[in-house]
Amino acid sequence: MVAFWTPDKKTTVGEPLKINYNLEFGDDTISKQSIGHVMTTMVGDGNRIGGGNQPGAYRLIIDFVGGALDKKSKKAMVEANVSAGNEGTVIEQFVEYNEPTQAWRLSILAKPAQDKALELRAFLRDATDTLSETWTYRLPSNNDIVSKPQ
Repeated sequence: MVAFWTPDKKTTVGEPLKINYNLEFGDDTISKQSIGHVMTTMVGDGNRIGGGNQPGAYRLIIDFVGGALDKKSKKAMVEANVSAGNEGTVIEQFVEYNEPTQAWRLSILAKPAQDKALELRAFLRDATDTLSETWTYRLPSNNDIVSKPQ
């Protein structure tokens, strides 16, 4: 997120500049939408969390709740539309209802291109409708989540 502005009064080097601002995103109608939203995002090493057996891969778990998702049967056919940018690869993905959190859980195993950030987007849907907002995630390449070979 980036914000910029031009002050009413010209600034001078060495003089303090006091700035007050409010940052607003969206409006109160967003929370009243009938579409699901992300409750939790978890990221781990794809070789240790949830399996995968893919060196350099990450396991991402995203819980979605609300809107039309809350009205779905726990056995409904909810699927995900997952895509990777920046030359990354989605190795596997699946959706299931998670009873303890009462959320629809999307599990993704993905691998970034070498020395590049992992960029992912996903949303939930059924055969006819989009059921959730689009989740967008960027994981920098210089993180310490994935185990390095010893």
